[in-house]
Parts: sequence; structure tokens; C-alpha cells
Amino acid sequence: LREKYADYDRKAVFGENPYFRFFKKFKKTYPVMQQFESVLFKGRPFPEEDPVMGVPFLLELTTFVLSGTHDIDRMDGPLTIFTPSEKLPFLGMRAASTHTYPKDICGRDSSGIIFSMIAGADDRTCIHPDSRHVFHPVFGTPDTDQAVIENALRRLEFFVKVLAPDAEIESRII
Repeated sequence: LREKYADYDRKAVFGENPYFRFFKKFKKTYPVMQQFESVLFKGRPFPEEDPVMGVPFLLELTTFVLSGTHDIDRMDGPLTIFTPSEKLPFLGMRAASTHTYPKDICGRDSSGIIFSMIAGADDRTCIHPDSRHVFHPVFGTPDTDQAVIENALRRLEFFVKVLAPDAEIESRII
């Protein structure tokens, strides 16, 4: 990344990025841009000790597509994707109180909200060191080209197969 982006210009790289624009509507900074810059400029290390977390991190750094990781065994029932019309509270990662946003892309199970594209993952289903049965949501925005998501899913599958050649993989675009 340091070689490829030696002449990094935030506006040139992220200015037209649909995620950057989507987050800006919510007065938020696109977290993938922050991660990218922390690796590029601050020497943030790659999470080598946890390959399950390394997969979405690598996907985000190489595609600038937002993804996540949740422990399926910690979920309560099926996943429902929804877009709230109001702010809904939930317990985010590290037990921090957070909320969804109107027109945010969110997911919930029978026990409550497990992710918000804007606010992030919940504390209950986010991955832990012992997580092995996971799903990686790959998020799109209303103006993200479907080919970008399809490419990200193929790349995600490749990364997973490198780490776990016998992994069972399902992909769906919703």
C-alpha cells in the first residue's frame, strides 16, 4: 500500500467513493478511509494474530469496500436486514452505547440489533478470539455499483479459502 499510494491524495482516492459520500451524509468519517490512513501513515499493524479479523481488514484495505465480521454461534435466530426510520439504541462493540441512524443499513436477530453500517457492530455477536463460525457482511450504498460488491465477495472468498481451504462459503447480494 505504501508503494502503491506513495503520492496519496485523500480527495483523489476517496472523494468520489460512494461510501465516503454516504458516511458524509450522516456527518461521519468513512472508517475504511481512517483504517487505510492509519496503516499508510501511522504504521498500524495488520491483525496477524487473528486471521478471522484479518480477512475483512484485508478486504477493506484492498477494495475500500466496507465489511464486518459476526459470530454466527452468538446470534439468536435469523438475520433481518432493515433500514430504520429513526435512531434505535443498541450496545455496540466494547459495550459502548450507540444507535442506528434513519436510512442506515442495519441487521438484527431475535435479540436485537447486531450491526449498523454507520455505527458498527454490536458487542454480543462481534467476533471474539474463539470465533470460528462467522459471517462477513459486505456493505454497499445506494450508489455502489453491483460489480464492486461482486468483486469484493470474490476477493473475500479467496481470502477465506487461503486461510481455511475447507470452509463452506455462501454469498448473497440483497
